[in-house]
Amino acid sequence: MLTSRARETLRGVETVIIDEVHAVAGSKRGAHLALSLERLDALLHTSAQRMGLSATVRSASDVAAFLGGDRPVTVVNPPAMRHPQIRIVVPVANMDDVSSVASSTGGRQPCRPGRLHLAIYETGILDEVLRHRSTIVFTNSRGLGGKTDGTIK
Repeated sequence: MLTSRARETLRGVETVIIDEVHAVAGSKRGAHLALSLERLDALLHTSAQRMGLSATVRSASDVAAFLGGDRPVTVVNPPAMRHPQIRIVVPVANMDDVSSVASSTGGRQPCRPGRLHLAIYETGILDEVLRHRSTIVFTNSRGLGGKTDGTIK
C-alpha cells in the first residue's frame, strides 16, 4: 500500500478474509494487521467487509471486537460438533504379519506381498466407504495409502 500503483490495485477490494484470525488477534502482528486494514479502508469508497475465520477461537466476542472495531459485527458460531460414530475395521489379525487378510465371510484369505490394498474388498471396507459420507482409512505407509485410494476410486 506504499506505492500509488499498489493503492490503485487495492481500490477494488470489497472483502478481506483473515483465516485463523485467533492467531493474530492481540499480538504485534494483529496490531499491524489492524493498522493495514484501516489504511485499506481509507483508500476505498466503502469499507471492505472483514471476515475472520477460526475453528479454535476461545473468545469470539474479543476477536470480533478486534476485527470489527466500532463497526457492527455478526458472529457466526455453529453449534458444537455432533459426536461421530466410530467403527474400527482392521483387514488383518496381526498388523505385524500381513500374510493373511480377514474375509467378510469370517475366514482368512492369503495375502501376497504388495496386495494388501486389495483387502478393502474382502473385509467390507470398500462397502463402508461407499455407504458413508465421511470415512477415514488409515494405512501403514504413504504408498499403501495411494494404492488404496486408487483402488477405491
